[in-house]
Amino acid sequence: MKPDIDFFILCENVITDEFKKISIINIYDAIYATELPAVHQNLHFIARMTFKAPMQDKLSVDYYLSIKGPNGLERLVDPVPFNNELFKGQKNLIINIHIPAAIFDEFGSYTAALVMNKKEVAKKEFEVKKGTAEDAKNSTTE
Repeated sequence: MKPDIDFFILCENVITDEFKKISIINIYDAIYATELPAVHQNLHFIARMTFKAPMQDKLSVDYYLSIKGPNGLERLVDPVPFNNELFKGQKNLIINIHIPAAIFDEFGSYTAALVMNKKEVAKKEFEVKKGTAEDAKNSTTE
């Protein structure tokens, strides 16, 4: 069962409160680095998906994150698989994948993909650009 993807974004942090409401901090389309290799200390890929019908029974969902660099090669060697269970009546699932130290060794376009039950369900493109923190502060998202 393929879900509808409500959003799949790259951000600096995600906070979830006791009511499971989420706050997303600093959404990125580009990451700036003065030199390579660049290490970004805190990245999150977060997705919210909706299934067309509520679960009739419990369903196990296996997923992982793939990131391909400008040269098309996979950046995450042996990506860590995750698992969530959807319970009877549940229609929505929020997935938050935290990368505590992302290393980028090329400037250019990267593609992140969320793979669920061996099928790609969402994609996010982002750039790693040469620049300073001031460049990042002055950039805007289109």
